[in-house]
Amino acid sequence: MPTDLKGWHRGERALHHKLGFGDEVRMSYTSISSYMPEQHRAFHTSKVPFFPVTILDESGRPWGSVFAGKGGETGFVKSPDEGSMSMDLASWEGDPLLENLRERKGEKGRMLVAGIGIELSTRRRNKFAGWIERSPVENSTPDVHLEMHVTQSLGFV
Repeated sequence: MPTDLKGWHRGERALHHKLGFGDEVRMSYTSISSYMPEQHRAFHTSKVPFFPVTILDESGRPWGSVFAGKGGETGFVKSPDEGSMSMDLASWEGDPLLENLRERKGEKGRMLVAGIGIELSTRRRNKFAGWIERSPVENSTPDVHLEMHVTQSLGFV
């Protein structure tokens, strides 16, 4: 469990209560890990054709995007260790990820990211969160190489 996670955020608790799951999920945050277990790494690198994600722009506003490989196949993700993933993505003009990366080009600071991998045939889901460390992007192409540092993961193994 991440050492800085002491419980659900106030807004998350309110949502749980509103949906009638307050007591059932009260301690579920203890399932969140500060690294990706080997099963998560294998899942992300070999079972998932795309990731719905949320990124935060420089003003802290959330933007939705989809991370997918150039051919729409699995295998566009690499995970060299339990705290990192790299992805070769096919983006498109107007993609919030691409626009935010271009705006931050050459600037220091982390772009927060959270996403979920879904194996469609089994409905297995594993979540990840962290930040984008490096992302060289050219103005002339929508192809993106991301290197991410993963600080939280959640999912069943």
